[in-house]
Amino acid sequence: MTMFYAPASGGVRTYLDAKHRRLALYPGVRHSLLIPGPQSSHEDGVYRVPAPPVPFGNGYRFPLRVGPWRAALRSLRPDLIEVGDPYLTAWAALDARRQLDVPVIGFYHSDLPLLVSNRIGTWLGANVENYVSKLYGNFDRVLAPSAAMADKLTRLGVKNVHVQPLGVDLQTFHPSRRDSGLKAELGLTEDTHLLIFAGRGSKEKNLTVLLDCMKALGAGYHLLLVGSHMPTSVPTNVTVVDKFRPAAEVSRLLASADALVHAG
Repeated sequence: MTMFYAPASGGVRTYLDAKHRRLALYPGVRHSLLIPGPQSSHEDGVYRVPAPPVPFGNGYRFPLRVGPWRAALRSLRPDLIEVGDPYLTAWAALDARRQLDVPVIGFYHSDLPLLVSNRIGTWLGANVENYVSKLYGNFDRVLAPSAAMADKLTRLGVKNVHVQPLGVDLQTFHPSRRDSGLKAELGLTEDTHLLIFAGRGSKEKNLTVLLDCMKALGAGYHLLLVGSHMPTSVPTNVTVVDKFRPAAEVSRLLASADALVHAG
C-alpha cells in the first residue's frame, strides 16, 4: 500500500506493478495493491481508496483519513503488509497490524529529511529525522533500495534494516532497443554527443546542475530530459519531453543516447 502511485508516477509504481505481475504467476499467492483513487474500486487485484488530489500534483492523491485504509486492510485480511510511503497509509497499516496480527514491512523509497529540506529548508531537520526514526522503528522489517539509504536509517537508530535492490527489467531495457535515427529525429548531427536524463523533474533531482553543465558544454552536446515536472526554461542544447512515457519508449531513448546522466 502506498500513496506514491499515480498515472504519471515513477519508480515506486514501476516496482509495484512489476511485483504485482510477477507474483500473479505463482499459484496460491494473492498480491493486492492498495492505492489512492477518486473513488472506491477494485480491478485485477488493485484496490483504490478515495483520497483528494494533491493540488498541482500531476495525478497524485494524499490520504487524509486512516479509517478507509484500515477498513480496506481488514477486508483484504493479508498475511503480510508492505508500506511504501511514510505518511498516513503507514500509520493505517500499523494500526491494522494490531487487529490482524500480521507483520508489517516498511519500504523506505525516499529520503524524507532530504525531501523536506529541499522544499521548505532545514529548520525542520531534527523533527523530520525523529519522525522517520519513530515511524520506521515500529515496522517488523525495513527495506531500503540502496546501502546509502540503509546507512541513513541506521544512523537514525532504525533497527532491522535490509537492503533490497530494485533491479532492472533486462528484457525491456536492452541495447537492442537502440534507434539509430533518434539524433536525426531530434534535429541533431551524428557527431553530437546525446545525453539523457529520465525521471521526475522534482527539486531533489538537482536538474539545475545538469542545465548549467549543458551551458558549459555547448553545441557539441545535447541533453534530452524525459519525464514529468521538467523545467520549461532550458538552454538551446536541451530538449524536454515533459510527460510520463511508457517503458518501451524510455528504453528506446536510453539505448539510443551516448550517456545517461543524473545530478541527484
